[in-house]
Amino acid sequence: VFWLESYFDRATLDEVGAAYTPDNEFLRFEAHCAPLPVRRRAVSKFEQPASVSPGVLHQMHGGPDEAVPIFGQVPGDMALADSSGGLPYLEWIDAIVAGNPDVRFLFKHHPMARTDLPAYPNLVEVDADVLSLLAAYPKAAAYSSTVIREGVERGVRFATGGHHLLSGLTYRV
Repeated sequence: VFWLESYFDRATLDEVGAAYTPDNEFLRFEAHCAPLPVRRRAVSKFEQPASVSPGVLHQMHGGPDEAVPIFGQVPGDMALADSSGGLPYLEWIDAIVAGNPDVRFLFKHHPMARTDLPAYPNLVEVDADVLSLLAAYPKAAAYSSTVIREGVERGVRFATGGHHLLSGLTYRV
């Protein structure tokens, strides 16, 4: 049995687990491997709305110190199945948003599905390009998603919830 995870133009095969499981070969062997150079993607994994400048996003939703994007997951995604050591997906969103009432959060639904969210006074749903949001805001949140990789390789600091290949480079809520 092999686990398979597709990232952009690469596939990861793993006999132990996948990026979204608490144990996988990447985590077991990362200390013994030399890092490869980062190949920053010019486009996101899924089709996105038109790009907008950071200035436009700041005018619409607040400056880089006033808002934090949260990138949504597909509700049935296998990355949401194991929350060991953390909160389940919807509880994680609630902990972040309700626990930080003075922060404006911008929720970007996953391009493949919408997340049913309760009404929060400090959360606004946005339909913006992933890379535009990452360029406009130095901090973001995503449960377990390839957008974490897209952001970290651009210097964005992430709060996360699930298991993913960059767990050591993010803050797990």
